Amino acid sequence: MKRFSFDIGTNSIGWAVMEPNEDDSQVKILDIGVRIFNDGREPGRSGQPGDPLNQTRRQKRALRRILERRKRRKQAMYRFLKAVGYAPENAQTHAEWVKLDPYKLRAEALERPLKPLEFGRVLMQLSARRGFKSNRKTNAKKETSEFKDKINSLEQLLDGKTLGQFLWERKR
Repeated sequence: MKRFSFDIGTNSIGWAVMEPNEDDSQVKILDIGVRIFNDGREPGRSGQPGDPLNQTRRQKRALRRILERRKRRKQAMYRFLKAVGYAPENAQTHAEWVKLDPYKLRAEALERPLKPLEFGRVLMQLSARRGFKSNRKTNAKKETSEFKDKINSLEQLLDGKTLGQFLWERKR
């Protein structure tokens, strides 16, 4: 009965094929070898390992996925708004709907009720600009404090206004 043995490392694979005798007292080595392959990284500087070769490809793939998900999310939101009557049915009305300024509508919503199409335009803009929460664990405490500092400075800038009002006044 033949036995196979493997030693898997980061840059190599070692292997051996052995055949023991009946009582396993002696082993005959039939063949051995090693396969060494490239590191899979760019050459490093100052003794540090370089970046993985597939890092650029992985980053571009992640960006494509983010853009595709955003596109699907916006399409789903538009289909929903259209189904409930908050988005236009025909192309001409759609062109006018897209021209509505959602920041202006958000500011006006504090003083008057919005029409269904206006409200739909605001919802569409909010869904396109939704928030993001990172799941990254590095420097979480530092990032949290910097983020809280930015939130506090924004609250001072708002001076009791909503974000929609603030952005509309800033845009005018």
